[in-house]
Amino acid sequence: MNDDESLILTDKSKLSSVISNLIKNSIKFTDSGGVIEMGFERKEDKFKNRKLKILIVEDDEINRLFLSTLLNGYCKELIQAENGKEAVEICKKDPNIDLVFMDIKMPVMDGFEATKGIRSFNKDIKIIAQTGYVLGGDREKILASGFNDYISKPVQREKFESLIKKYSGAL
Repeated sequence: MNDDESLILTDKSKLSSVISNLIKNSIKFTDSGGVIEMGFERKEDKFKNRKLKILIVEDDEINRLFLSTLLNGYCKELIQAENGKEAVEICKKDPNIDLVFMDIKMPVMDGFEATKGIRSFNKDIKIIAQTGYVLGGDREKILASGFNDYISKPVQREKFESLIKKYSGAL
């Protein structure tokens, strides 16, 4: 098998989700010396003075990688947690986190419980729910549960950048 025929063996649904995100977010691939780089164009000048500390709370490794890639360039520090319990512990230890992207459906502790836990000691931190399960009426439930906003999966680049702009200006 040559390089063009090599395949990454992974869960079919995860691969489908990644491909969907790549297409919907206009992520461009470039080949530079055999290394594939992932990224998209953005207005760096609007964020060069931002020094955000961002926490991604996501149990799915592919989604964490995708969000990390999107956040590259928008923050001074990126922290990751795999479940809500870890997120609460991280936020207790570090009150300087500016923004949290919180998955809703996770093992150990879901995003609703984690947000409630974080709000018990930090009312000011900006928490954005990320979920693939937004139905009619869910927006109100999410906002009433202590989240500042939400973004649905698959994450769309324009909406994502809009949320970063909105909440980086509010900090």
